Amino acid sequence: MSGNVTSNTWTSSSNTSSTSNMPTDLGKVILWGAVFPTYSCGILLNGLILAVILCYRRTLLLHRIDFVYLFLLSVCMLFSVVFTVRFAVSLAYNFQIEDSALFGQLVGATTSVSVFFIFTANVFLAAERYFTFRDVNDRHSLKYFVLLGIHNTIMAGIIVATFVVSPSSNRSWPDNTIPRYIWFAVTGWSFFVGFGLIIYLYFSTYRLVSRQLRDTLSNHKMDELRILLERNVLKNSIIMSAAIIVCYLPNAIWLGLSKTVTLTKEQSTLALDIT
Repeated sequence: MSGNVTSNTWTSSSNTSSTSNMPTDLGKVILWGAVFPTYSCGILLNGLILAVILCYRRTLLLHRIDFVYLFLLSVCMLFSVVFTVRFAVSLAYNFQIEDSALFGQLVGATTSVSVFFIFTANVFLAAERYFTFRDVNDRHSLKYFVLLGIHNTIMAGIIVATFVVSPSSNRSWPDNTIPRYIWFAVTGWSFFVGFGLIIYLYFSTYRLVSRQLRDTLSNHKMDELRILLERNVLKNSIIMSAAIIVCYLPNAIWLGLSKTVTLTKEQSTLALDIT
């Protein structure tokens, strides 16, 4: 009798572990109804813009800020491609590949690096706008971009290394303790420092432009125009500062809701096994 109970428990736990990474019904609705179409549209839109830029590169890529925009679009394109291919491969293998350790490591590493470079591209864009309005020449500001590039390359390398030395069962962060702590430290540092720099640079740009407008448009008849221009600059600064959140929102929704639903399902299965 006890042998049968033990055998049934082992079989049940094996089935649970083999399907732990399978998406639930709600997860599939979120995936195919919101996340997958979002990234598919991202490939179409970003690909179209990139094609136009590359076709007319001699007239569109004239300044460094143009190349920063190109870098940002390329990163967003990569982000969309990675997730579209990831879900397409899962569907092709009927989601059985979700339990593969190598697949989990690849998805975790590419996801983390893609999001990291979206932050990086937005920091570069904010810095370029700031230096442009401060009339800092490209040669003088180049050292800051080089330092940012070196720092971000090192951080990206550390992120990839944490997935190389550790499996990732949830395909979001490493399972092993030390690599997981390193991953959280690097991503947390990159997020808070990067997002803080973006906000600081854009609002510094806004204050700089506002001061220039006050000095230039000192005539009372121009006050309404000055206020209108300041509002437009502030609006654009807020939009650019918040754009990074919008880029990451679909993945955040997918990770949060799907993991919550999966956890609830596993808890219910465990309770049934115990009883």
